[in-house]
Amino acid sequence: MSTTAVLAEKTTRKPHRWTYERLCAELEETNQPCELWHGHLIMSPSPTPFHQVVAYRLQDALHRWVDRRKLGFVLGAPSDVVLAPDLVLQPDVLFIARARQNIIKSHIHGPPDLVMEVVSADRLRRDYKDKKEQYEAHGVKEYWIVDPGRKRIEVWSLLGDFYQLAGAYAGRQLAASVLLPGFSVRIDRIIAEQW
Repeated sequence: MSTTAVLAEKTTRKPHRWTYERLCAELEETNQPCELWHGHLIMSPSPTPFHQVVAYRLQDALHRWVDRRKLGFVLGAPSDVVLAPDLVLQPDVLFIARARQNIIKSHIHGPPDLVMEVVSADRLRRDYKDKKEQYEAHGVKEYWIVDPGRKRIEVWSLLGDFYQLAGAYAGRQLAASVLLPGFSVRIDRIIAEQW
């Protein structure tokens, strides 16, 4: 039975709380955007092509920079990040330091060191508030909010238990990582609408 058919059948019954273990046991592997929020399965339409272009540019820039220095691993969506048994997110781009590669198993089991989310125009709250709060609470050291609509990037750095805004960048400015000194991207090149 396909993932879509299973989900349609499940939604006609009394709703129940999912765990990631149960999700893996009952559903087939899929590339469909799918997250688990406190036991509730959330399936979204695929991102727009422009969203995907921006995410690819970020992933490519970060991957090339990290790979040259052999610092760790860069992955893109969809990659399940299991933060709790009933909380699984799929960041657009993530980085895991080599020293923490033990969290890479069949999926990512624990917080990445750095997460980048490309904001969808119809889901501003998800990236600016909901995901930010979850990444902060689970110890993701650095969180980038990449907003093509506002043509800006915010870099948030974890200090103690809370994020502090390290910088908000626009235009020809360079958004710079605190976690990875020396890594930066120019905003207008990442968010350029020319393909």
